[in-house]
Amino acid sequence: MLRTSDGSMPPLLPAAAAVLEARIKDADAGDIFANTLTECLPGGIPEMLFGAPYPIQILETPGQVSMLFEEQNHFRLIFLKGGHASDPDPSYMGDAVGHWEGDTLVVDTIGLNDKTTLDMVGTPHTEALHVVERYRRVAQDRLEVTVRIEDPGTFSKPWETKVTYQAAPAGTRVGEYICDNNRNLPDAAGHTSFQGAQGN
Repeated sequence: MLRTSDGSMPPLLPAAAAVLEARIKDADAGDIFANTLTECLPGGIPEMLFGAPYPIQILETPGQVSMLFEEQNHFRLIFLKGGHASDPDPSYMGDAVGHWEGDTLVVDTIGLNDKTTLDMVGTPHTEALHVVERYRRVAQDRLEVTVRIEDPGTFSKPWETKVTYQAAPAGTRVGEYICDNNRNLPDAAGHTSFQGAQGN
């Protein structure tokens, strides 16, 4: 479950807390919440930043930073010139713009849809979600990312969390990832949960 930088629970508003508590209760009873990744859809920002055991390649080219995720073979584009689109259509990766502050890359993302959750447990958010990431190399082989999350429809105040990326061993490549699991698609009532493989 996602925690703030000081280890406490995010400051959820009552309605959002009730959604999360229901998902945890269902999981304890064996009905585990299935997020968008289980439907072969993107986990979205910021969930895709938080700990999947797959490599991420980060490339800087003139005017743009690209993130290539092995998980689901998704990509994210961060534009270094100009501001946000005037009215971005909500999407999984959102509208991301960035700039450098010394040795820190600051990425500001808006325009995120509400189909994703903030973590694998199912912490919800609304389309008002605003994410600011700060990427800084803290050692030759480590990248620290501070993530500020603001969503007045879900949280009582903005809050921060951190994640650290370890450099992959030399020679590691982002590989092909095939998602071919339709068992966890929503049922007739719109409910999603993990379903076991069907026996013969």
